[in-house]
Amino acid sequence: MDWFFAHMDQVANAHVAGLLFGPGQQEQTSVETDGGNLIGKTIAYHNSGGTALK
Repeated sequence: MDWFFAHMDQVANAHVAGLLFGPGQQEQTSVETDGGNLIGKTIAYHNSGGTALK
């Protein structure tokens, strides 16, 4: 997830219009257990103006 937010220009260049995040299994990190990382990155990305789709 951190890589995607750090390389959103590459994600847009791959013609990706949306990203979904969630645990694949019960033992994996979720929004509730990641210490606010996903929410913090999402807010920072939104506040930066985002990335234009290509």
